[in-house]
Amino acid sequence: MTSPLPRHRLRHPALNVGDALVAGDGRSLGRRQFLQRAGVMALGVTALPAALAACSGSGGSGGSDSLDITWAQASGPPDMNPLRRFDVEGAMVLALGLETLVKYDKNFQLIPSLASDFGPSSDLITWTFKLREGINFSDGSPLTIDDVLYSYQQHLSNPQSAFGFFYNIVGDISAKGNDLVVTLKSPNNLFGFTAAHTAGLIWQQSSAEQMGNKIGTPGNLPIGSGPFQFVEYVQDDHVTLKRNDAYQGTIPEIPTIDVRTIPDDSSRLLAMRSGQISGTFDVPPEQFDQWDALDNATVTKADGLGVVYLAFNVTMEPFDDIHARRAFSYALDREGLVKSAIQGAGEVATAFVPPRFWSSVGVSTTDVLSRYAQFPQYEFDLDKAEDELKQSKYASGGTTVKVTYPSSLQRLGKVLLTLKENLAPLGVILDVGQVTEDQWFANLYENRETEAMQVVLYRPDFPDPANYASFFATDQIDGGNNFGSYSNPQVDQLIREQSEAKRTQDRIEPLMKILEIVQIDAVIASAWWESSLLATSDEIVGYADPVWYLDPWALSLEKSS
Repeated sequence: MTSPLPRHRLRHPALNVGDALVAGDGRSLGRRQFLQRAGVMALGVTALPAALAACSGSGGSGGSDSLDITWAQASGPPDMNPLRRFDVEGAMVLALGLETLVKYDKNFQLIPSLASDFGPSSDLITWTFKLREGINFSDGSPLTIDDVLYSYQQHLSNPQSAFGFFYNIVGDISAKGNDLVVTLKSPNNLFGFTAAHTAGLIWQQSSAEQMGNKIGTPGNLPIGSGPFQFVEYVQDDHVTLKRNDAYQGTIPEIPTIDVRTIPDDSSRLLAMRSGQISGTFDVPPEQFDQWDALDNATVTKADGLGVVYLAFNVTMEPFDDIHARRAFSYALDREGLVKSAIQGAGEVATAFVPPRFWSSVGVSTTDVLSRYAQFPQYEFDLDKAEDELKQSKYASGGTTVKVTYPSSLQRLGKVLLTLKENLAPLGVILDVGQVTEDQWFANLYENRETEAMQVVLYRPDFPDPANYASFFATDQIDGGNNFGSYSNPQVDQLIREQSEAKRTQDRIEPLMKILEIVQIDAVIASAWWESSLLATSDEIVGYADPVWYLDPWALSLEKSS
C-alpha cells in the first residue's frame, strides 16, 4: 500500500468505541475513525535488503534455539505516546508493553487483566474496577491505583489526548482505596469496551510526568507492565521490544521483537519469502494466493470482523428512492467479487455485521446466519435490478453516479468497476475515480454532498455488534460513521434500548432488529466479510486474532514443534 510523500497517518475505524457508547447520550463523536491503514512512504522491492539489514539473527527467528522475531507492518507509528496513538500501527505495538484493566478472551468476552474484578452498578451509571495487588512495572516499581487514575484522567484533562471523546459520557473518575470508580452521565452497558481499548491503557505516572511532552519520542518511551518493554524506537523504521521478565502473567517465549515498517505490499511478500521477517498481519487479500503459495510460511485465515460495503446517501439522487438502492444492491455480484477481488479471503455478506461479532453476546454463528437468512437478501440478479429501477423515479435512464476509492485499496476499486459493468446495460453510468487516501477520507467525513455513494472497508472499534449497529444512528450523520445520512427514529430507539439493557441477552433482539430494518430499507449493500489473515514463518505458529491491534498478540506466538 503506497502513495507519494510526504507521510501522513490514516486510520482504521478500528479504534472508536465511542460510537456505540455515546449513542445513548445523543452526542456525535466527530471523525475519529480510521479505515484501512495505508503506508505512504514507498519502499521499493530493490530497497528491501537495506531496510531489513538491522534485523536480528537471520531476520526471521534469530537461530535454532532463539525465538527472537522480526514482525512486519505496513506503516509504523509516528510516535509512541499512548495519548496520541489512535492508529492500528501504534496500538498494536503499545499493546505489547502496556496493559488495560480488562481484556478480551477468544470469544470476545471481557475478562479481568490488571483488574481482579470489574462491572457496572445495577443502574449502569457507575463502573468499578478493582486493581489487582502486587503488579509491577517493567522497571520493578509497583503499579498503583494512582497510575491507573492518572492514565484515565489524562483523557479527560490533557488536550493532547486523541481519545477524549471516548470519555464524553463520563461524569467523574475517582479512586477509592484500590478501586477505580467511573461515573457515567447516563446508563450505558458498554463502557467496559473502553477499558479494554487503547483508550484504557495504563502507564507509569512518574516517568510520564518526567518526560512531559517528550513521551513517546526516541529515548522517552512509556513504561508499562505488559509482557514486553520498549527498548528502541526509530520513526518510520522500527520499534524494538524485549521480554519483560518481571511480567506477572505467562512469560512469553519470545526474548525480543523487532517490529519493522515495510509499506509496500510486494516488499513485505518478498521479505517473507526470503526469510527476513517472521510474520505479519498485513497480508493483502488481493495477494492472498501469492502469500498462501509460499514454501517457507503459513498463512492462517480465520473468520474476521471487517466488512466491505456500499453506503447510499438516502438524501441524494438517485438513492433517495428505495427502488434505486435495491437496484444497485441486486447489481452487486458478491460471490464473484469474493473470488476475484480478495481471492477467497472472505465470505459473502448476508447482513452488515459479520457473524463472529455475535460471540460477545453468546449467539452462535449458525444461529446468526439463520436469522440473517430471514432478512431481505439481494442476491446478484440483473433482471431484479432492472425491475427495481423501472419502479423508481429514475426509470427513464441516463442516471450517472460519481464514486471514488482510495489508491491504497485496489479491492475497493474492483467492487466499483465490477458494479459499473453490471449497471451499464441498465442505463446507469457509474463514474469511478481513484483518489488519495486524504481525499477519500474527506469525501467520507467532510464532503459527503459531493458523492451519493461511498465504498467502504471498516474494521471494528470493539468486537460487539453494537459497534456497527451504531452506524445508523441519527447522531452519527454529522461527521460520524452514518455515511448514508440515514435517519430512522425506530433505529435510534433500538440503539438506546440495547445500550441501556441490564442483561446481555436483552441486547440481542434490538441489535438484530436494527440490521433487519436497514436491510429492508436498503441503506447499504454489504459485499463481503473480510477474513482475518496472519502469515508466519514455518518456525513459529500463531493466532489470526481479528482485533490484534487491541491485544498483546505476540503472546500467541510459539515455536513450531
